[in-house]
Amino acid sequence: MSILLKADILKEERHSPTHRSFCFFQPLELHQGYVFFLAHVEKNIEQSDIFFQTVQEHLERLADSFGKETNAQYRFEQFLSALNESCALHVREGAWSFPIHRLSAVVGMASEEVMYLSGTGDPTALFLHKKPSSQYQIYDLSRSIRTEQSLPTWEKVFAVVLDGELSAGDTFCLSNLDLRRTMKADDLHTILATLPPTGALETIRQHFPLEASLSLFILQATETDPPEGTGHPATAKPRSELSLQHLGQTRQQTETYLQDQTPHTVSYIWKAFRQWLFPSKTKFSQRLTRFDPFVRFLWRLVWCVLRVGIRMIIGTSKDIASGSYRLTKKDARASTWRSLREQSLDQWFRLKRFSHRLPQTTKYLFLAAILTCIAFGVGIFWRQHSQATSEAQTAYLSEVSSVQAILDRAESALIYKDEEQARTLYQQATDALTTLPSETAEEQQNFTRLQEQIQAAMDTLRHVVYVPDPPLLGDLSTLEGAPQAALLLAINDDLFVLGSDQKLYTLQKTQKTFTLTEEGPFPLSSSPLGAYVNATLAFLDSRPGLTLFFESTIVPSSVTFSADQTPRAFHGYGDRLYLLVKEKGDATILRTSISGTTASSPSSWIKTKTTNLGMAVDFAIDGTIYILLQDGSVIQFVSGNEAAWRLGSVEPAIQNAQAIWTDVESAYLYILEPAQKRLMVFEKETGTFVTQYVSDLFEKATSFQVSETTRSIYFLSESRVYTMAASHL
Repeated sequence: MSILLKADILKEERHSPTHRSFCFFQPLELHQGYVFFLAHVEKNIEQSDIFFQTVQEHLERLADSFGKETNAQYRFEQFLSALNESCALHVREGAWSFPIHRLSAVVGMASEEVMYLSGTGDPTALFLHKKPSSQYQIYDLSRSIRTEQSLPTWEKVFAVVLDGELSAGDTFCLSNLDLRRTMKADDLHTILATLPPTGALETIRQHFPLEASLSLFILQATETDPPEGTGHPATAKPRSELSLQHLGQTRQQTETYLQDQTPHTVSYIWKAFRQWLFPSKTKFSQRLTRFDPFVRFLWRLVWCVLRVGIRMIIGTSKDIASGSYRLTKKDARASTWRSLREQSLDQWFRLKRFSHRLPQTTKYLFLAAILTCIAFGVGIFWRQHSQATSEAQTAYLSEVSSVQAILDRAESALIYKDEEQARTLYQQATDALTTLPSETAEEQQNFTRLQEQIQAAMDTLRHVVYVPDPPLLGDLSTLEGAPQAALLLAINDDLFVLGSDQKLYTLQKTQKTFTLTEEGPFPLSSSPLGAYVNATLAFLDSRPGLTLFFESTIVPSSVTFSADQTPRAFHGYGDRLYLLVKEKGDATILRTSISGTTASSPSSWIKTKTTNLGMAVDFAIDGTIYILLQDGSVIQFVSGNEAAWRLGSVEPAIQNAQAIWTDVESAYLYILEPAQKRLMVFEKETGTFVTQYVSDLFEKATSFQVSETTRSIYFLSESRVYTMAASHL
């Protein structure tokens, strides 16, 4: 585990006739950490700006010159020495003259796991240290500054040096005002320990009046996993605008260093060639002395290029024409190739003899020169490669910091219950995450971590409850003949299953087994439908028609359906059976009275409606009827008339709903959507979305029942019956 430092400031420019405050921080160059400064001056407002600017310039030089191998303690002591000398010099020169007892200031540096502080006066500095037991110990560092400080003078403003180690969970806070006079200590400590720096600043600001000039600095040390396969510590993650500015400054410094170290051999050769090519004592050049030297140079260059170019074109054309004519003759071609071969061999032998005559020392010098050139070229290439790698790493860290900053803002919005703002920020973070590279193992790890963080937050916003492994209550296929479950029915808290073998089974929940209730046979249709009306089981048979089962007697009723009619759902209410039947591109609700094994002639229950019900898939009844359409819409009917009631929105939107459930005593509507592996819950009175249960087993679910008295949900998937806890109750 490693430490990741986060920091932010609150700096408000409100002019006050009695005091002036200043706050500043900046990330360290090529190192994880920050430099920071907070000061408060009473009166003498005009002169305090020069003091603030002096300290800021020294801090910027400290941050920009801080390298990877820099000793933090030694560098901070150097910085304090230089700052004290500069302040003393400004006072002697009369840059400011306000008394030092009117100044309260803290300057410091946090580098990886160590923090160094120095201060003067009576600043507000709190440090919250997280113990291994997850409890916090509070330190008032302003007391340490006052205790160890001798009588302050402008000759040595920052004489006290405090240092300490940082661990995961530690928080450091600076303020120009006494926070514990305005806020309760417990509330202040809770805000600093639980919220990220940006959220903590916004929360603390709300406890002060608008006219108060408040300056705050908060530094937090959080725990993070180091990248696998690398031994380098993670660099600091500053805010995005500071990272872009840092990137530009680093590029300019690198280019300056390369220019300073580049040899000027080529420039010297070009200067000598230009003087030889354009002598200044010719008669023609003396005529141009009245013009600008740059104009004379351009004129001479153009004239020389034209003259040389014309001569080269003419000479080359002559040579090409002459050579082409000679190569058309066979003897000339043979003599030409023979001459080239002889000349090449002759030059080779001359070079060989020359090399043999060279002294051994000269050969070594030539070899050393060649190796030097190769080493020089490799060095330049490696330097350019390192520079490109450093720039790419800096840009990558800037992008990661930008995404993390958006996530911190979204987390703060979520804490304050502003779900719309949080949803917008998480969408921005998702869009920014798609631009991050994921080529190396470190980049893939960061990408996965941020993606999981966004997904967990979005699940919270969408009210998702994951049910990874619902308990199994029973498997009908384990019985003899391996029947398949066709329909799940419920009477009070008892569960029944109609099997594909045309038998009725009872589910014993405690033993997790099925027992045979009635051998039947129950002539089910290819699309099994059924419901209990009091103690009578009404189901759709293969005619298709309505068959009733009562006290071990199975009787086909006189209720049948034509070829134009397609029953979609049965539900009982009181002593009546309600049927959802589709016909001629629309659907209607039929109602029939059930008494034992006798059913009355069905009649239409719907009186008026404006919505086409051709996409209806199921309905639920509690005196009011709720018809579920395939696209997730729910149409409410009261006393046979369509009512102006709509279901609330859910994310993601419903696309292929299959079943709906409610009863008289329930305050909720339950909708099953196997395509997206979820069961959604809505408030029945207002249609407001409550929660959604997600499980892979919902993908093959065909029906479900709810027992709110036992806070249980039962659903049928293939031949198995599962249960899950209704945690929203």
